[in-house]
Amino acid sequence: NASTNRGDAIIDVHGYSLTWYGSLQGGAGTLRVKSSGDPGGMLILGTDKIASINPFGTVLPAGTVNLTIEDGTIVQTSGQVTPTGGELGSETNNSGAALAIKIDNGQIRSESGGYTFQRNLILGPGGGSLDTGAWIQTFLGTISGSGALAKYGYGTLVLDNTSATWSGGTAIHDGTLVLGRAGSNGLLPGTLATPSSVVIDAGATVKFNRGSNKSFFDIFSGAGSLNVANTPTAKVRLVSDNTYTGPTTISSGILMIGQGNPGEPGSIVSSVVNNSGELDFNRVEDLTYGGAINGTGTVTKLAAGKLTLTGTNTYTGATTVGAGALVVNGVIGVSAVTVTNGTLSGNGLILGPATIQSAGLLAPGTSIGSLTISNSLSLSGTALMELNAASGTNDSVRGLTSVTYGGTLTLSNLSGTITASNAFKLFSANTYIGAFAALSPASPGSGLAWNTNTLGTDGTLRVLSTAPVGITTTTSAHLLTLSWPADHTGWRLQSQTNSLSVGLSTNWFDVPNSTATNQIGLAIAPGVGSVFYRLVYP
Repeated sequence: NASTNRGDAIIDVHGYSLTWYGSLQGGAGTLRVKSSGDPGGMLILGTDKIASINPFGTVLPAGTVNLTIEDGTIVQTSGQVTPTGGELGSETNNSGAALAIKIDNGQIRSESGGYTFQRNLILGPGGGSLDTGAWIQTFLGTISGSGALAKYGYGTLVLDNTSATWSGGTAIHDGTLVLGRAGSNGLLPGTLATPSSVVIDAGATVKFNRGSNKSFFDIFSGAGSLNVANTPTAKVRLVSDNTYTGPTTISSGILMIGQGNPGEPGSIVSSVVNNSGELDFNRVEDLTYGGAINGTGTVTKLAAGKLTLTGTNTYTGATTVGAGALVVNGVIGVSAVTVTNGTLSGNGLILGPATIQSAGLLAPGTSIGSLTISNSLSLSGTALMELNAASGTNDSVRGLTSVTYGGTLTLSNLSGTITASNAFKLFSANTYIGAFAALSPASPGSGLAWNTNTLGTDGTLRVLSTAPVGITTTTSAHLLTLSWPADHTGWRLQSQTNSLSVGLSTNWFDVPNSTATNQIGLAIAPGVGSVFYRLVYP
């Protein structure tokens, strides 16, 4: 039968289950469903609905609560709810304001079909739970109150809410909580000053389905998972230190860790499957991430902080360092790494090609160390190599198929005094191409110079003496051997041939391959005029 409520009314099921096959039509008052003595009682809706229209001419103030669920459960067993009406649906008061539902230690549960609420939801101190069953529940109104929100059931709860101010936290016990419907709604209540707690149980998921950028200050924890399925350019910024351990999946859109402001948090610990989206690290403070990043999506390092990757990452999308430092102490797979403005560092392994653009910096190792790049390296910016003359060690890049030199090679000696006998193997490659445009400092010390000749043959930077030195000659049969001190390897041996009557002129020629050695043998050819030799540098 139908029942019309013209004032306040209470349905108290006293711990039992009451099935209602008629309609409940509210007037100006509040309908309260409760279960005194036993919170397990239920009001089960049959084929009709609870309609909260106010047909009697009384104007209710905005935000009026005209359905309260206390210590009990309302169960929807049949019928469909649409955005324009239905069980606990979209009715407004005479002033056009949406009516509210209040849950205080109660529950709304669906056992047959999904439904949509356009009303505001108020959570009392005892909190409220929404059990989707296997269906989809959608809330379009605001959510407020001092209680907690709990999601049960293996179906989907969609929050396309315009405001979120409840303070009791959120728990997703089963199924999926979806935030948004590809628009600007879909909110959680956390703020930077007062982050809220979102606990995701094992097997449950929080899914972002937004169409606009939004920062979330809520702290996600538990063994459940997180999924970003935004429109392609929409960002979800996690500005909190999250501890959930289930997988993070980026189906589309952008997941940003931090939002680039000093002093603000931003971190995750779970592994990421980045299928076709973008993962951005935008935290100013240093961050170490030990999870694995997989999939075909891209990774971008933003903000001034240092990001250290220690996991084994197999993603194939591009890696871009736009600010700060990317320290690879784990593995980056076949991803192409490009440093546009920032630093690439670490002691790990990169399987893809690396490019250091003009504003970028390569600084292998941490202190003295080696970065392995099992691919090509192209240098147009700055390569910073730390040396230790006392121990004879230095930074290096190993495993290269090829290295293309360019930009500036900057050397920093940590300990000891550089001498003319030092040699530092900086690069190990199959092929060496080009030359650095500049070295800094220009000289390793007084009376010394950098010998860059062997950078192009074996990746070794050597040090030579610039003090003038004589040439030692020996002859044997028809061979003339010229030699000079080893610390002058890198000087050029030059020669000219003239008759004795002419003597020396200005027509000097470099002896081939003389810069790579300190000794060379020359055949003595009878009948040749006078041959003159000298050593020069540079």
